[in-house]
Amino acid sequence: MAMAAQTKQGTIEEAHSLPDDGNKYEIVRGELFVTPPPSDDHETITARLTRILDPFVAGNSLGMVYHARAVMRFGDSEVEPDLSWFANRTRAAVGEAGTTPQRLCSSSK
Repeated sequence: MAMAAQTKQGTIEEAHSLPDDGNKYEIVRGELFVTPPPSDDHETITARLTRILDPFVAGNSLGMVYHARAVMRFGDSEVEPDLSWFANRTRAAVGEAGTTPQRLCSSSK
């Protein structure tokens, strides 16, 4: 699995100003993580987890499963998990998806 290639201190604003070069840039408690694109094996695992979780969550009215590109923000952190789940009550309390930590997260880090 690909791991964060390098870390350094940074802000969300700095992460947004970085080039669109195929890497994933995430800020966790002020630390900038730079991760290379995922491998085929990583994408296969994420796809299989999605096929299991999505119908279960929807069939039991448990909330919503989000896929990569769904940015989660909390405090001075901003991450883009590969797969995340928000319970209905969490989504209702937040009002806007992407402003609180996910309840379940799969990531390569």
